[in-house]
Amino acid sequence: MRYLILVVLLLGACTKVNETPVTSQAPVTSQSLVTPEVPKTPDMNVPQKAFELLVDLEGMEAIPYQDGNGRSVGYGFAIAHLTPDELELIENVENVTKEESQAVLKIKIKKIIKKMDGEINRWDSIEGGRRLALISMAFQLGVENVLAISPNKGKNWPRFIDYVKEASMSKGMKRESLFKKAADEMILNVNSKGRKFKTFWYNSTPKRAILMNQLLRGRGI
Repeated sequence: MRYLILVVLLLGACTKVNETPVTSQAPVTSQSLVTPEVPKTPDMNVPQKAFELLVDLEGMEAIPYQDGNGRSVGYGFAIAHLTPDELELIENVENVTKEESQAVLKIKIKKIIKKMDGEINRWDSIEGGRRLALISMAFQLGVENVLAISPNKGKNWPRFIDYVKEASMSKGMKRESLFKKAADEMILNVNSKGRKFKTFWYNSTPKRAILMNQLLRGRGI
């Protein structure tokens, strides 16, 4: 329910998200994903809000746990992918403190923002809530995958990021239309016959994908 009350989340309320994978392949339309409008929030400190959002979504785990093909710790950090500067902040990766995890998370957010700013010409022109959606998506799926510059082409999101880049350079109704198209790409794929089906991301963490979809549409900003 809190995913529908988006403004509460953006103002700092934090509750743990329980993700339940969806296996149903029932037809989905973009219209079925629309939720009521919520009041707009003022300009935000995007790095700080991204930090608060990811703390809320990821949850803190001091002891490593099995996650996909490897182990993760802290706020969903894949241990195998922690960089030297991040590892320097952790005394014992087998028992990470909250303070250490927060420090690593802030570094990761800073890196994502720098990468986004380098690849999207007018990154700073994108509204705060929309940047939150892009940062959160990049944190979960990999910033190079979201930007479609990963050598693993199967994980790239080329059509999605093309819409985002064009939207950042556009104004008015065209801008809103392009961001809506990008948001739809988060949830739906279209095959060669024009049939729509849910993305792997949506099937894996549906509530989170829908929240980012709504943020990118401009709801809550």
